[in-house]
Amino acid sequence: MGDLVGLTKLKLGQEGYRELPERLGLVGLKELNLQGCIELTELPERLGDLTGLIILDLGYCKGLIALPERLGDLTGPVELNLERCWELTGLPERLGDLTGLTKLILKSCSGLMELPERLGDLTGLKELNFEGCRKLELNLQGCGKLTGLSERLGHLGGLEKLKGGLHTGLTGLPEWLWNLTGLKELNLQGCCELTGLPERLGDLTGLKELNLQGCVKLSGLPERMGDLTGLKQLNLERCSGLMVLPERVWNLTGLEELDLSRCYGLTELPERLGDLMGLKKLNLAQCL
Repeated sequence: MGDLVGLTKLKLGQEGYRELPERLGLVGLKELNLQGCIELTELPERLGDLTGLIILDLGYCKGLIALPERLGDLTGPVELNLERCWELTGLPERLGDLTGLTKLILKSCSGLMELPERLGDLTGLKELNFEGCRKLELNLQGCGKLTGLSERLGHLGGLEKLKGGLHTGLTGLPEWLWNLTGLKELNLQGCCELTGLPERLGDLTGLKELNLQGCVKLSGLPERMGDLTGLKQLNLERCSGLMVLPERVWNLTGLEELDLSRCYGLTELPERLGDLMGLKKLNLAQCL
């Protein structure tokens, strides 16, 4: 296979691949898709020779137990998908060398217990998804072993999408989150232990989408939510603990979609709902 020097995309996928050859030799490869190779347990160190790689898809490699340290040699603009790599408990420290990494998907890596502290060096990261990584919850709140990581995540000023919901166990949001001033999408769907949001939510003035669906213990929203004047979508579906909405929510005149369905605690709608002149979609199913 190493003779295929012009090959730019390689997709293997599905069952039957237990290992890759030590020397791939595909120096022109830009996309390597191994999604669904459930019997694959490890990758060769010489994966790092593929310095032109742009996309590495290891989603659903459920038997993968570790990543090679030389992953850090892939310095180009890379997207890395590790969704449902259940056996992964950690990531190599040299992940922090992937200065061109723009997208990191860790969704449902249920065995992942820690992240490398150097994750905070990925200043080019645009999207970080750790939905369903239940064992990461303490570290990401800054109260676990990796408090240094928690501080350095605030350096990801270019991050635009952060997804950390789906039963992660978060009871509060970490202080570093409010330094992510470039954030456009914050998804906390299913954070069923989350009881409140701090006023500093209003610091995320670039936010376009805020998803709090299924945050059933959320009892209120901060007044400074009214500072999110660029917000387009607000999803509060099944926030059953909410009884009132803050007065300043009605300052969100650019809001286009508001979902209050199954907010059983709401007994009436405020008169100022009519101030949301830009609203295009309103869901009040099973609300009142």
